[in-house]
Amino acid sequence: MDGAEREQLREWAGALVAGGGDERRSSGRAILMLLDRIDELERELAGRGGSRPSGPPPDQPPPEPLPEVEPPEDTQPIGLRDRLRLATGRLHER
Repeated sequence: MDGAEREQLREWAGALVAGGGDERRSSGRAILMLLDRIDELERELAGRGGSRPSGPPPDQPPPEPLPEVEPPEDTQPIGLRDRLRLATGRLHER
């Protein structure tokens, strides 16, 4: 995440804290806390002379590509009437 993205998140979190209900304010505060923690960790890493990792460690091979997987046939939720119709249809087939 670069600096511009982080600033955009801070703006969104500030807007959540400033307006909305309790849940939105809590979400905004949580985002701000996480961004502050990221800043702390990056300062700590820089203080140790480290840098951000740019890829897998040199002693490990790159990860293998994921295999091709077919999407499921149907992921649409069905209503109670359709589920009952399917269930009773299976009972009649027995």
